[in-house]
Amino acid sequence: GHSEEILLHLSSQGRVTAFDMDPCTTASARLLERNDARFKFHHRPMGDLFNVVEEELGGVLVDLGAHSVAVDRGDTSDEGPLDLRLNPNCGMPASTWLQ
Repeated sequence: GHSEEILLHLSSQGRVTAFDMDPCTTASARLLERNDARFKFHHRPMGDLFNVVEEELGGVLVDLGAHSVAVDRGDTSDEGPLDLRLNPNCGMPASTWLQ
């Protein structure tokens, strides 16, 4: 997605550090990490950015939209209880919080 496109345009000195809590993105991110030394993946909330990244940042891209993989697998359908979590193993679903 975004990281791969950014890497296509970066010099060999450039770096991309990605944060994602969705467990379904982990495998593809780890593969990219193995294949491109300029890419580093963290399966952590993006709020941990400044706890993890110590060097100066040249830019930050924050994608807050629905992940196309989640849409494809039906996580965003109208069926079932309201969840809204990026990682179903962390926190409580929105339906529980709203009760």
